[in-house]
Amino acid sequence: MRLRCFAFALCATGLYAQTKTVVENATVRVLDAVDRPHQKTALHKHDFNRVMIYLTPGDLDVTTEDGHTDHQHWKAGDVAWSAAGPLHVSENVGTADLRIIEIEVRKPAPGATPQRNPKLTQWRSILAQQARLRESASARLPQHARAGRPREVA
Repeated sequence: MRLRCFAFALCATGLYAQTKTVVENATVRVLDAVDRPHQKTALHKHDFNRVMIYLTPGDLDVTTEDGHTDHQHWKAGDVAWSAAGPLHVSENVGTADLRIIEIEVRKPAPGATPQRNPKLTQWRSILAQQARLRESASARLPQHARAGRPREVA
């Protein structure tokens, strides 16, 4: 049993050596991760949904606890949604490091009401009202040609 705990601790240490926490708070955690070629991760799961941004191209095999393997091919710049999921092991099966920015969404942001500029909101309302008046008036008014362009007459 002690040997298993020691082996797990070594594996976990290896995982953390490849991952750097960039931002962490109660709402989000941002990780800069590097998956080395042909190094399997320990069996783990993700408790939170994540956005994955692949900085380098690569191939990744993700094997779930039941033995199903999902082969994933990523290009530099690919962005993917990764839902929280079951226990799995992942392995970079390419020949180069696979660098990923992982944005872990821990919980929704507090429901604060956005602060709006009342003058700007009022101005937008006036512009929208004027546009509606112009549209309804143009449907009722005759058009006359002047210098090659139609013109509305009131």
